[in-house]
Amino acid sequence: MTDLSKFRGPTKDSNFEGMTKEMWQKSIRCLRREFELLKPKATLIVPGAERFLESRLPCLISTVELASATNSSERAEIDRDKAFLRLLRERRKHCMDQVPYWAPSYPNGGCEQEDIAKTWCTTLTTLGVASSEG
Repeated sequence: MTDLSKFRGPTKDSNFEGMTKEMWQKSIRCLRREFELLKPKATLIVPGAERFLESRLPCLISTVELASATNSSERAEIDRDKAFLRLLRERRKHCMDQVPYWAPSYPNGGCEQEDIAKTWCTTLTTLGVASSEG
């Protein structure tokens, strides 16, 4: 489980208010590196991020394209960031079961978190990504 936006403070949970272009560039780079490291077989996107990606993905790609590159290594990183966003768009098109949206600013305690974890596990098992054992 990871966040689309890697910044807290002025941002809002569901619409990412207050995010600057630089914040998005860093968030996307960080998220891409997490995917490269973990190599997830499935991507479950919570409804708040789903709605945001649906309307803002072209803008995010443009934001990444505008990042300054001082050398060929940085240009390659930017190209990988853009390719990652396109991958997210493709994964979004393959509609997977949604998990309930839960924002840490509205916790109902451990029971709610446990229910959400069970939902994720059931979804991953249904997709054949995880087994129901252990």
